[in-house]
Order: sequence, then structure tokens, then C-alpha cells
Amino acid sequence: MARFAAGLIDHFNVATSTGSDWKFFRCDAYAYPSDPGCGSPSYSFTPISQAEAGKDFYAVLYGDVTGNWQAAAPLASVVEKSVETLEGSELPVAPHPEALRAQPEPAPRSKSLPPAEVSIDRLLPLRPGERRDLTIRLENADGILGIDFDLRFDPSRVRIVGIQTSGIAAGWGLAHSDRPGGLHRITTYGMLPLSGSGALAIVTVEGLGEAGPVQPMQIEGTANEGAIPLRTKRGIPNR
Repeated sequence: MARFAAGLIDHFNVATSTGSDWKFFRCDAYAYPSDPGCGSPSYSFTPISQAEAGKDFYAVLYGDVTGNWQAAAPLASVVEKSVETLEGSELPVAPHPEALRAQPEPAPRSKSLPPAEVSIDRLLPLRPGERRDLTIRLENADGILGIDFDLRFDPSRVRIVGIQTSGIAAGWGLAHSDRPGGLHRITTYGMLPLSGSGALAIVTVEGLGEAGPVQPMQIEGTANEGAIPLRTKRGIPNR
């Protein structure tokens, strides 16, 4: 799942083997959490002689383990020099909407807690071949089980040579990949929710061009698929 989110793969194995990203079912007596009684997506009429109602099908998107897939929404983003907010596993059967509403939140988070805040160290000029570690930090991280980040930078001046989880996310899973146009996608996740504030990951960068002014790095992200508010904060100068 993380490799897919990070762009390392563009289809799950099951989608490749079946020739589709979707699985369809006919479910006549959906009864969560017992056997929903789903079967082949077909109805037989001998013959069909009138309008038919209630002949529904359920569609499952491979990899959507929570059943809440929707088109991508804008991410919260930050330019490091500014405080301005810019704002595979699979399911054999799709969860019924009523079942999803009945399920509790996957991780506890107090409603009185302020939004989570993300920041990344400010990047200072680097000489060619010089490397530096930048820290991604989170505040008010309670309840976060996974975060997807897009890290944007000038690929003519720096490159990302490594990323590892750290601090409050030590031991979390991580997947990341370079994308075209100076974009690096990062997905990190854990079995237990984060708590408190602290470092989340260390990003190692290397200088490519001559030392001099560099464009500020930008980081965009969503927490728990957008369920937990995530706003941005000015990065700390890195030395």
C-alpha cells in the first residue's frame, strides 16, 4: 500500500492479474459483520419484460482497505520561509456504507486538541557533493496513523539521497520515490497512532550546483487520509 502511495508501483498484483483495478459483486442480503452473501455480478431474466428495480452491484477498488476512496483533494502545504498556509492489501467485499458509519475512528484524538502542524528545516546553500540532514517535525500528532507527503525542491541544485523515520515515528514503515519535476513522494505509517510532538523523519539532501541562494523547499501532506487537520509551520534554519 505504501509503495503504491509513494508511486513506486502503479497497480497492485491482483489488478495486473485480473486486468482491472475493480472487483464487482452482487450482494442480495448485505448483513454486516456476518457473511454478506455476495456472489457473481449478474442477474438472470427469462426474458426481461418490464422495468427492474433494486438490481444493484457493489464495486470494490483493490487497495481501498477502508472503503472511503474519493478523488484526490488539495493538500495542506507550506513554503519553509513563510508561515502562510497554502493550503497492497485488499478487501474481498466492499464495506457497506452503514457498516462504515458504525465503525469507530481508527485512532483516538481529543476534539479539543489543536490541528497537527508540520514543518521542515530551512535549507541553506550547499556546495556540490555536500550533504545535510533536514528534519520533518510534527506537533499535536496524537491519533495519526499515516501521513502522505509531497516534498518539492529545485532538482538542479539539490537531490534527495535518503529518508528515514525518526523521533515519535521511529520504527514506522516508510516508502518514497522521486517523481518528475522536482517532486519527492513520501508515505509513512504505523500500527499504533503517534502521540505528542517531535521529529518524524530525517531527509538527507546533497548539493548539485554551485553554492548560492537556493529555492525554498515545500512540503505538502495529509494525515489519516485527511481525517486529521494538518496545517503548516515555518521551518527552522538548518546549520
